Amino acid sequence: SKDMTSQRRIIFEGEALTLYAVETGSWEITGEATVGVVPEADQVATGGIWSASLRARTAGLWVVWFCINFSYYGAFIWIPTILDERLSAMTKSFEYTLIITLAQLPGYAVAAVLIELWGRRSTLATFLVGSAAAAWFFGQAATGTELLTAGCALSFFNLGAWGALYAITPEIYPTSVRGAGAGAAAGFGRIASIIAPFAVPFVLAASWGGQGVVFTIFAASFLLAAAAAFLVLAAFEAVAPLPAAFQALGETLARLGVAAGWWRACRTWARRG
Repeated sequence: SKDMTSQRRIIFEGEALTLYAVETGSWEITGEATVGVVPEADQVATGGIWSASLRARTAGLWVVWFCINFSYYGAFIWIPTILDERLSAMTKSFEYTLIITLAQLPGYAVAAVLIELWGRRSTLATFLVGSAAAAWFFGQAATGTELLTAGCALSFFNLGAWGALYAITPEIYPTSVRGAGAGAAAGFGRIASIIAPFAVPFVLAASWGGQGVVFTIFAASFLLAAAAAFLVLAAFEAVAPLPAAFQALGETLARLGVAAGWWRACRTWARRG
């Protein structure tokens, strides 16, 4: 057998592959691919998502989920009310709310593209920073045009961040604890989604509060989530580049998979017809 002298792990389309350097100096894949750059199963068997090898990324992921839930539900549940008060016309506030909500769709689409170009962590952090900027500008907005522009930007960046977060969450855990890790992070975030809507009216009514203070808090929450995503989850992304041969192989397999899926769908449709 060949002498395997060293090894490294890389990311390829969300899959972690172990490559070994053999006598010839070339690299070859051994074993099966597993999702994410994760520790071996026996390293997390006792501690679960809070084992020594996973606790840092678990804590970082919980911070991201908590902050993004806090800002999203706090902002978007109260935006229609704020628009109604600032515009003094309920029909106009509904119109603006609809337009702001529709801005979510391109946010999802752009994030889906950038995830493959920039990577999950960079995309998530970028959209969270964009959300923070948009939240601050919404808090300072005074006219209907400013409210609409800042609201659309907030909707665009925030929902793009959600898309990236849903992509990265399950990938950072080994199979044995993936469900527990993703579910626990989402569950912790729900605590924030409950707290935020009740906290907003108190801040709005306080002598030191108001719209600007509320959305400054949301902006700070988004920035904290961006820092957690970019710094704490840094260990997830691989450092080794993928050889061109593996890139070509992956693209070919992806095309074959799509073609096979369409073929099965056509056969099913023909049989039913």
